[in-house]
Amino acid sequence: MPSCSAYRCRNRSEDAKKKGLTFHRFPASDPKRLRQWVINMKWDKWMPSKRSLLCSSHFQEDCFDRSGLTVRLTPSAVPTIFSFPAHLQKVLIQMFMATITCLLEYMPHKGLESDSLYTYIFFLLFQKSLGRKPPKRPVITATPTMSLKSPSIATVSGNTVPTLFRKMVVNEHNYAVLESSRQLKQKLDILNEQLDIYQKKLSNERKESARLKKKACHLVPTMASTLPTTRFEPMTS
Repeated sequence: MPSCSAYRCRNRSEDAKKKGLTFHRFPASDPKRLRQWVINMKWDKWMPSKRSLLCSSHFQEDCFDRSGLTVRLTPSAVPTIFSFPAHLQKVLIQMFMATITCLLEYMPHKGLESDSLYTYIFFLLFQKSLGRKPPKRPVITATPTMSLKSPSIATVSGNTVPTLFRKMVVNEHNYAVLESSRQLKQKLDILNEQLDIYQKKLSNERKESARLKKKACHLVPTMASTLPTTRFEPMTS
């Protein structure tokens, strides 16, 4: 049975009815969206095969089209719900907080309190669990006095932005672990495809065996009726 290609996801198509899941193929006809799917899955060096699937648990509710008998993804649907390992989650959070810090410190603006920005970001992150839409996006207007030493490098408390982000780079060990998990996932996909092929062959062999057995059951009475009937007399001494 095909399984979900997402990291640490053990959902299989045989669990679909029990868990209320649907499985969806990768958008091979849309290279841009396909690349976004792969990036969101953190499988940067992995490309899905024709048989690769993602289960519905990795999509927001507004990604589905339930108007027909079959549940489909909308043309712009992108998976965003994943369970990543702790070291990746930590890096993502650090990068997010560093970005917000840079936004608040590098971009002086008028008429916008920092609390308003944090409120907007909070609702943006947790709108699904809160069941509410985020407030109106705050408008940020840079002041004419804003100046940077370099168009690509700014400073915060004496540190450059590249320096802040260099501290968040995953070390070689974690990268190796992630690479090995990708290779294992690729091997698992290949084994699942081979398993499907062997299961189909086994099913065909069982059907052929049942057919021959049924045919033999019909032939036995026919053959028995054609055998010559010979009466054997008891031997006398």
